[in-house]
Amino acid sequence: EEERDEDYTRVRRYAMDGLELLLGSDTVVYGRADSSTKIGVHDFEEGTTITEARSLDMWLENTIGGCDECAICYHRDGEVSGYQLLKTEALPSFCGGDSGVALATMARARSILEFVKRNCTDDAATYCLTRGEGATLQLWRVESQRATTPFGRACALLCLRIARRCTDDLERRRRLLDRCVALADAKRDAAVVAEAHLLVARTYSIEDDFVIEK
Repeated sequence: EEERDEDYTRVRRYAMDGLELLLGSDTVVYGRADSSTKIGVHDFEEGTTITEARSLDMWLENTIGGCDECAICYHRDGEVSGYQLLKTEALPSFCGGDSGVALATMARARSILEFVKRNCTDDAATYCLTRGEGATLQLWRVESQRATTPFGRACALLCLRIARRCTDDLERRRRLLDRCVALADAKRDAAVVAEAHLLVARTYSIEDDFVIEK
């Protein structure tokens, strides 16, 4: 299967308040055989201004990746021109920001997870979480037909992306692809619908490859 630009470099499990999350990450992590220390590497073009928001983003990536330190590498014309090594806990205040923002971010994440856990109650159902005006959260249950949700196209694309990676569970992959076809607009998103049909066909081809003749 061809490589896709949206695939993550790695997928890792992260536990928070009793919930296990499956998160994608493109951060490069280095470690040494003689040490348990892990270093998350973040590269920037020389002269780039690192904002407070970007520092917080690096902190979050390092925290999820279980990294103790952060290496900020600067490069020019493809070559490393310098680097800085910082402790992960120092990243939120690296650009003069408030270190308390990191704690507030995690508290907000816990609040969102609790909201999702409390409201996503239907078995074998798919939900789409969006942010409305301001910080208002909106949770939509993805039904089987496009007309029932204003986020039909976004949910169809999400189902397709998950199905692309769901190679070990063929039944789940078919359910996701069927839902993608039901939610997508066959005229506007003809390529999406065509790919979904193709991937469904391939699941049956894969099954045939493993049929054992007696």
